Amino acid sequence: MKANELLKTNISYYSNVKYNKSYKQITLYDWITKYSLRSKNIIDKIRELYDKDKKQAKQMKTDNLSAVTITGIFDDYRRIEQVKHINPIIAIDIDRDDNLHIKDWEELKHTVANLPYVFLTSYSCSGKGIYCLIYFNTELDFNKMFCSLQSDFKNMGINIDRNCKDITRLRFVSYDDNILIRQNDVEQYNKEKEIEYEIINKDNLSTSINESNSFIYKAIYYLIIEDKYRANSYEVWLKNAFYLSTFDDLGLLLFLLLSQLSNNYDRDKAIIQFKECQKRTRYTKDCLIYYFSVLKQIHGNDWKRIVKNYTIE
Repeated sequence: MKANELLKTNISYYSNVKYNKSYKQITLYDWITKYSLRSKNIIDKIRELYDKDKKQAKQMKTDNLSAVTITGIFDDYRRIEQVKHINPIIAIDIDRDDNLHIKDWEELKHTVANLPYVFLTSYSCSGKGIYCLIYFNTELDFNKMFCSLQSDFKNMGINIDRNCKDITRLRFVSYDDNILIRQNDVEQYNKEKEIEYEIINKDNLSTSINESNSFIYKAIYYLIIEDKYRANSYEVWLKNAFYLSTFDDLGLLLFLLLSQLSNNYDRDKAIIQFKECQKRTRYTKDCLIYYFSVLKQIHGNDWKRIVKNYTIE
């Protein structure tokens, strides 16, 4: 497969992240060319602001940049159960915050671009990381394929963003005046790996996930272990499954923890229920603020300090 053929692929377009419906499709080629050029000025401002005021830079990105879904095509709401078509392309993020050991990002960009299954590599809209587009076999189990990609990149000393396995995830438009596009044939990624779940403990929590997810994980963990939050009715248990399924692998760890401390625990049934909820949930990760509200009810405005100072045993 040639890169120029893959660049003809249609993707779902969203004029802003606040919109949960796509009203049109565009090609990958148009997205990296004319849509990128239209946004260049605002992207330059975001990159200039990022080191001075990260929060404001992120808000500027949210307010002003368009976005796309690359793997999943949606004619209606951007929900996993409403996906119309799966493209054989996945976007992988490599963020600086997850790869502080990497010093030369231009070298990394070229290293990633040389992988036989990568056909495009570029800096992200913040300029603080890179993303690449990978051509993969859609007959593979998508989650197992992503797990294999994680492992392959890890073996190269690169941590990729686990949230990239969400086909409903929006990707902001970006600009790179030296975008790397493969000139020779692109190989199809054709590997799977069984998903391994490992309980995160105090020794690897800070290095396994980014700061934002670490805080969320600790907050819900604290609520379950220290505040004795329980789901002793089926309705409450199911609600938690839908909520936590938006938190991917970390959500499964927390759901198993919650389930085993509640009545009638059956690990296999809990995993099956969690996976079903992942397929059907209409929530986004924002629903996890529910747990923050419970913590606030218990501890008042001091709950954030308590969570930050908490150490997982």
